[in-house]
Amino acid sequence: MRNLEFSLYVILIIYLYKTIDSLIILLSYGNYEEYLIPSTFIPLGVSIFLLYLVLMGLTLLSFSYRKQLVGSYRFDEMGQHVDNWN
Repeated sequence: MRNLEFSLYVILIIYLYKTIDSLIILLSYGNYEEYLIPSTFIPLGVSIFLLYLVLMGLTLLSFSYRKQLVGSYRFDEMGQHVDNWN
């Protein structure tokens, strides 16, 4: 479970990069007014941007749920609470 959370931290950075990239593309829409851009560009771009924000929010929410349910990872006491049938 710890490895999954650590991989989610990396994925969160990728979500952040893609969110910023989508925002930059949306904000540069005015630079390309003379080109033929479909009318669905802005609604689709805004929905993609919002979905990236939702993904980041759900990732952060999963981190908080894990901390509430499991607690912090204490590496000092990992082997002490294992019943090994002695």
